[in-house]
Amino acid sequence: MQHYRLVSLPLLIVSFLLHSCATDVNIEETTGNLTGIVADKTTGEPVPTVNIVLEPCGKSTVTGSDGSFSFKELDEGKYSIIYTKEGYRDGKTAVTVAAGIDSEAHLLIERIPAVITIDRDILDFGDVSGTSTLSFKIVNPGYESLMWSISYDKSLKWLKSVCNSAEEYSGKLASGKTETLIVTIDRDELAAGTNETIVVVTSNNGSSEIKITAIGQEKISPSLNILSVENLDLLSRVLRKVFGPAIQLEYRIMVAGSSIDVPSEPLREPHIRSRAEAFAPEKERVNTWESQLNPQYTFDNFIKGEPNKLARAAAVEIAKNPGKTIFNPLFLFGGSGVGKTHLAYAIGNEVCRLNPDARVLYVTANMFKLQFQDAVNRNQVPDFLMFYQSVDVLIVDDIQYFSDLKGTQDTFFQIFNYLQQSHKQLILTSDRSPMELRGIQDRLLSRFKWGLAAEITRPDYPLRRDILQYHIKRDGIKLSEDIIEYIASNVSDNVRDLEGVLASLLAYSTLTDSPVNLALAETVVGRLVELHPKTYLPADIIRAVCHCLKMPETVITARTRQREAVKARNIVMYLVKKFTDCSLAEIGKYVHRDHATVAHSLNMMDDQMSYDAVLRQEVAT
Repeated sequence: MQHYRLVSLPLLIVSFLLHSCATDVNIEETTGNLTGIVADKTTGEPVPTVNIVLEPCGKSTVTGSDGSFSFKELDEGKYSIIYTKEGYRDGKTAVTVAAGIDSEAHLLIERIPAVITIDRDILDFGDVSGTSTLSFKIVNPGYESLMWSISYDKSLKWLKSVCNSAEEYSGKLASGKTETLIVTIDRDELAAGTNETIVVVTSNNGSSEIKITAIGQEKISPSLNILSVENLDLLSRVLRKVFGPAIQLEYRIMVAGSSIDVPSEPLREPHIRSRAEAFAPEKERVNTWESQLNPQYTFDNFIKGEPNKLARAAAVEIAKNPGKTIFNPLFLFGGSGVGKTHLAYAIGNEVCRLNPDARVLYVTANMFKLQFQDAVNRNQVPDFLMFYQSVDVLIVDDIQYFSDLKGTQDTFFQIFNYLQQSHKQLILTSDRSPMELRGIQDRLLSRFKWGLAAEITRPDYPLRRDILQYHIKRDGIKLSEDIIEYIASNVSDNVRDLEGVLASLLAYSTLTDSPVNLALAETVVGRLVELHPKTYLPADIIRAVCHCLKMPETVITARTRQREAVKARNIVMYLVKKFTDCSLAEIGKYVHRDHATVAHSLNMMDDQMSYDAVLRQEVAT
């Protein structure tokens, strides 16, 4: 027995020491892991091969095909994630790594716009001989130094030069600078028919090809056939210029050996204009084009504020140079009554004011659909296309109503391509962003993202006050400061409600012959908007979610990746975002996560809610 005790004692000691060592390792752990995803800021798609550098430790990696990256066994502390990729703007994000915890980072990287922008042709109505010019721009959007060079067939006699001088074929641009290059065409050297060449512009951002097409003419005679889709608009303008606005054009389209007569009104006897009439100042000419614009909506009565700052700035630039900016198309999106249609009208009205001969057309998506259906029924689709392809500025309101209309989308795709390639301006509005549109063809969605997608959000308090002050001054209404503050504080959904409240106040005061006081304002506002919506606190939401899922509240802040815990935490973040005004950083404090993790979780919830009916039911409950 004594021998047995001597043998077993060392075994017990070794076992105790091993257990103690294992326990000590867990307690002394001072490192953590960091994982993340890099996505395109505009499209939300993951971006591969992004260079990731972690400072101050200096560790680096590259994102994989799914845009993901990871760093293992990092010392706990604060780090800076620096991410770079050619063609994208550099980014930097702060992140905190805790010991024994997997931290997450969701990074958004912004693509640098294309380097080459092409201005629309400069048309010359002079004699057939001489020269014509067009121009294009090379823009350095943010590179420290942009090198560019031009190459083209210099043996062409009709192409005199593609740069500012015959010898200058390359250059260097500092950040934010622009180089405008002039293409000069000698029309005396043009051969009869179509003359084409390709100009290649090479830069740090890759290369772009610009196709230059020039039409050479023989002596003009009555039998010369020069009608085509590309020059019909030019031909029509020349005819109206010489013979007056009453001239009508009748034409025939040849299709596979047969012909289709295009219906038109009977030709009127043209008024042969004198030379003085033909070249009268622009203000004396009458543009008979019907734009369908509402003249009441202008930039002057569109009140600027933080929710519409970007959209309004882009709209002003477009109105000055339609089709010549990088904002083509301009895609305005936001909720009902925030000012999308007003801003679209304002662009059209300003274009018409600056250029009375411009063909501006406003049309709702529903009206476009009905017109197309009528053209199909009447076998007049070529006429329909020809009409829309002659527009200089096309405004389509509520584009989301094209959803699941294949024929309408196919036709609009042709019109969109033609106008965009012809440097005509397109303006589209929708109640949701291009990424959220459903039932729209991918090829259209990708084109909607070519220019600028600008969101107009609900008016904030300062903007609501400014809108009220404008209407009060315009309509001569006398309201005290406490009434203005009460309306601005309680009518918050959209601009249309604000205008409705003011109109109702004025009507009540006039019909009842009573002064506009705070009591009347409370009555009117109470009948038009929901005054006291139920408010929620993040703590109440956490308590309710955990009660429904039968889980302790501590699981929301715990550092665990168990499926049920992650699900509960994501639902809490989703509901707090939906029912409170908390920012991402504030939401992160309630769940003990950083704002990048919160953003990633909210995106995951949006995706799951779109296809998981069980999850939608749980969230609704």
